[in-house]
Amino acid sequence: MSQPYEKYKNSVRHELMQGFDRRIKEAMRLRSITQLGLSSLISVSQPEISYYCRGKAYPRVGVIQQLAYHLNVSYLWLKYGTGEVTTKKEDLIKSFHLSFQERLVWLLWNNNTSPVKLAKSLNCSSTTVSHWCEGDRVPNLSNSLIFADHFNVELDWLIEGNEKYLTYEQANELNISVRDFIRYLKQDLRYDDLIR
Repeated sequence: MSQPYEKYKNSVRHELMQGFDRRIKEAMRLRSITQLGLSSLISVSQPEISYYCRGKAYPRVGVIQQLAYHLNVSYLWLKYGTGEVTTKKEDLIKSFHLSFQERLVWLLWNNNTSPVKLAKSLNCSSTTVSHWCEGDRVPNLSNSLIFADHFNVELDWLIEGNEKYLTYEQANELNISVRDFIRYLKQDLRYDDLIR
């Protein structure tokens, strides 16, 4: 039987947060950048960066993408602790496109658009867009078409990317263990193997 959705989601986030503080400090050391210097490059305050470095907070997907980009480290390494620390810029940007959530967030920050601006153009609530950005839900086809047109991207790429993707809610409803869902997010377990 599935557990309450928020408890499942929080368990996944807690697992993902493990070691992030060490990885961000290592990335900052490699780049020889201070918390203040890093905060000037991205849309996050120095106190928030301090929380990340002390393990008191875990950034949202868009912030992790910006951190990886500006620190020139692998997104997968920074977010999950898997793979090599450094990567080429073109490989780094490809790694932002693993899930619908990551594609959406990358398009938002890469086009200097906020969830509020996107919500207005889609004529929906900013809460709805926030749910998409957090990976809680995916938009319906109508909103996906408008969104793809808005950012001038292919609908197939936006919806499916390179492979199928599960949201937290879907994983919980399918009774997928937190441990297996973490392995899936880290790409240690393929979608087809996960849903068997």
